[in-house]
Amino acid sequence: MELDSKNPFLLRNLGVTYSLLGKENEAIELYDLALKIKPDDYDSLRQKGVSLSELGKMEEAIELFDQALKIKPDDYDSLRQKGVSLSELGKMEEAIELF
Repeated sequence: MELDSKNPFLLRNLGVTYSLLGKENEAIELYDLALKIKPDDYDSLRQKGVSLSELGKMEEAIELFDQALKIKPDDYDSLRQKGVSLSELGKMEEAIELF
C-alpha cells in the first residue's frame, strides 16, 4: 500500500493510529507532515500536543493546544487537553479554569 503523503487528513489519522500503539515519536512525525501541508489544521495541532504530553513535554504540548485554540476557540478537546497538561505541571488554578 502506498501512502498519499499529500493528504493531511490521512497523515493525521495515521498519526493517531501510531499514538494508540504507543509510538508517539512516529505519530509526531506524521502530524508534522500534515501540518506542513495544512498549517491551520487544529486537529493535527491538538493531536501533536497530545503526543507531546504523553512524552512528558507539557510546555510544548500547551503551546500546541494554544495554537489550536487560536484557530478554533471552542474546541473542547484542546481546552481539556490543555487543562490536563497544566495540572500535570502543578498549575491547578489555571487548569480548573479550563474545565
